[in-house]
Amino acid sequence: RKLPESPIALHLQDIVFQGLLRAEKLLPGGTFRNALKIILEGKQEKSPFPSEIIDNVRDELRIALKRARLGDGLPQEGDRVQHFEVRLIQGLLRAFEDPDEMFGDLWGRGVYLGSQTRKLPRTPAVFDRKVKWKYGETSEPLHGEWQSNYPSLREHAETVQRQFEEEEREGLMIRMSLEEAIDRFGEDLVLAATGAIEKKGRSGEVRVIFDASNGVLINMAIKVRDQVKCPAAGDARVALREMAAEGGTALSIVYDISKAHRRVPVEERDWGRQSCQVRGSAASALKNRRRMKVAQDMLEAHDMGTEPRPLERPKWNKADFTREELDQTVWSNTVGTFGVGSAGYWWGRAGAALIRLSHYLQGKGHMLWLLLYSDDSWATAAGEHAELDLMLHLFVLMLVGTPLAWHKLKGGVTIEWIGYALDLARFELGVTEKRTQWAIRWISDKIREGCVRLGEMREGLGRLQFVAGPLEHLRPFLGPIYGWVAAAPRYAKPRMPVMIRLILEFLVRELSAGNMVQCAVGETDLGEVFRLDAKAEGSAVAIGGWRCKGHQKTKDAPWFAVSLTRKNAPWAFQRGEAFRTIAALELLGVLVGLMILVPERDPNLGEVTGVAAVSCGTDNLGNTYLLDRGLTTKYPLGVVLMEVAHQCRRRGLALRANWIPRLENQEADDLTNLEFKAFRKENRINVDLDDLNFGVLRELFEVGDAYIKELDELKMRAKEERGAAGAKRKRLAGESLRDREPW
Repeated sequence: RKLPESPIALHLQDIVFQGLLRAEKLLPGGTFRNALKIILEGKQEKSPFPSEIIDNVRDELRIALKRARLGDGLPQEGDRVQHFEVRLIQGLLRAFEDPDEMFGDLWGRGVYLGSQTRKLPRTPAVFDRKVKWKYGETSEPLHGEWQSNYPSLREHAETVQRQFEEEEREGLMIRMSLEEAIDRFGEDLVLAATGAIEKKGRSGEVRVIFDASNGVLINMAIKVRDQVKCPAAGDARVALREMAAEGGTALSIVYDISKAHRRVPVEERDWGRQSCQVRGSAASALKNRRRMKVAQDMLEAHDMGTEPRPLERPKWNKADFTREELDQTVWSNTVGTFGVGSAGYWWGRAGAALIRLSHYLQGKGHMLWLLLYSDDSWATAAGEHAELDLMLHLFVLMLVGTPLAWHKLKGGVTIEWIGYALDLARFELGVTEKRTQWAIRWISDKIREGCVRLGEMREGLGRLQFVAGPLEHLRPFLGPIYGWVAAAPRYAKPRMPVMIRLILEFLVRELSAGNMVQCAVGETDLGEVFRLDAKAEGSAVAIGGWRCKGHQKTKDAPWFAVSLTRKNAPWAFQRGEAFRTIAALELLGVLVGLMILVPERDPNLGEVTGVAAVSCGTDNLGNTYLLDRGLTTKYPLGVVLMEVAHQCRRRGLALRANWIPRLENQEADDLTNLEFKAFRKENRINVDLDDLNFGVLRELFEVGDAYIKELDELKMRAKEERGAAGAKRKRLAGESLRDREPW
């Protein structure tokens, strides 16, 4: 969207900017630069802006809105008391013609959780439509049962009790007896299982997780219809690239919005669905009595020779509980809650509104790069007024009541954000040193162990996938590992295949060599550099390609054609007929073309750093998607993809495959048929696969057959065990990697 430039928009921007200028001399250090320095050094425990100026600017904004007949920015009847100035936010959004200003009505009075009968809304002007959900939709009514707490909460009961009491004082929770809760919420009362995860690096604090899925089925009935997207490594890479192109010195801050998900109130009718106990036996007692009743019904039916009565919807009333149980304490969340499917959606919508509002109020003259991942924000300004622009952003956040965790606010030229390391001086992106060292140590431990529990390997693989976000050339190497860990249950502990060990050793070497990549220059697009094709008809297997860069004619172009046999490419015949591996053969053509037709960085690029985008033409549509995704579990395709990624890394290239119709790829097709009439003999590049400087391909193919055999055996054993065991084995408390080794 374009920034609005209406008279009211410009007037509101001026009010905010003049208010900030009035505050400058009252800031710590007396100037914007000094104040920001103090903040970034972690010496600021609360907002540095004088409350009198904040209140005055808010009043000026409200007067301006009222004069423009856009409301008065004041709380309305029925609004919930909360930290954010919601009605002021709504009025400002309305003034800037924001497409989601009506969200202020829900945010002010309280949002709803969503259910089978009350669908969540769509916001097409802001979000794409969500088309995939974890739980499928059902027409049958969903009625869950109350659940007992997890052991993790019982271990931290005292800490959780203190946190609940603190949140009660903030108005985020209420407590009452079970008897009062039944009277107030009736059948909508749900006691869910609750867990507690100790916060990393902060002893005495835990993150309480309300499980709205297991047993109670709340999340099964919630369907978020907007696709809320969070920035990741690719977005950070593009931001750094654009910053480098703009030039100037860049300065960043990263900050955390305190209890972000819990800053969106929930309407009272849904409080009962977000209830739990810290200490109490009501849930377990009700489940036990229900089970006893079911068992008794089955016994009576057996004695009478009739069918047992069908299970009814779980119902309860006061008569189902003892007096002691009715006096037990129930805690109900009155705001968005971790573990409820719609909590992230509602905060995502609120957070997006805050980011847009900051852009509106700062205007074109003070634009920032702003990325918000859940409650963690990264703001970057460039140029001689960078400190002013960042302080203006913080000032806007204070005007609308954003609760920042000031002690966490950090910044500078090198920063860490959501686990990524960002260097604005060199415009580099990577993984933080701490996470890199953890990955190296963990992988090395698994290599030494030899036998690894697949459940732990799956969890570690998730972290390695995070590492491969900024370090894209590592992503293809995760494909075979995904295939291996998916072959058996998580509790299985098979011997590590040699191929997996070799891949892990390669990952250790790559991570030890460096954890940052260059983003300084955008992809210098060299256009389509070569075209290729592959052929597999019976025993006739060949690959061929030619350099087409600069629209040169075939008679002037370097070209190659290679016949593949069981001697120089035995993997191509592993599945019998070579045509069964045609995708891998096509990709091998890409690899050979890359290595001999693009041997090194184009000299026209000079001394610049960055990535050169190289395109190749192919009539295999699947490989165009494969190179974009950079991941596959298929063999031998995955091995060839790993080598392609490795060779691109050596050359500083980003390879793209462009699909072209077969008729337009006739020249490359002729090369695979050993028809060279369109090409000159002296331009031929003789290729011997044995002489090519492959990095990992030969080593992995040597153990590939053994890997496939072990994978098949593992799948067979897992299938037999599942048939014998019946029910799945439950994960024990403290068994997960997250519990044993926090990331």
